[in-house]
Amino acid sequence: MNITKKEISSLVSKKINTTNDEGSLILNSFFNIVQKELQHKNIKLSKFGVFYTKKTKSRIGRNPKTMEAYKIPSVKKVFFRSSKITKDILN
Repeated sequence: MNITKKEISSLVSKKINTTNDEGSLILNSFFNIVQKELQHKNIKLSKFGVFYTKKTKSRIGRNPKTMEAYKIPSVKKVFFRSSKITKDILN
């Protein structure tokens, strides 16, 4: 089962006894901070995990239908490594 951003903001607003709009504002602010800071450095959330980026190498791709080769540029990708506490809760 997936949980949506709207459901998370609703849970946050219930937890801190605020309106859904304020919960949504808090969640959106958190996501904006994470996105902005990931451009420059890793984000470590104690007892939860670490968001970090890796840069992939550029490589040659191939269209399997036409066998035409093309260059796939290098890009930054976001990864998440959970903490031991989070892993223990899940298992």
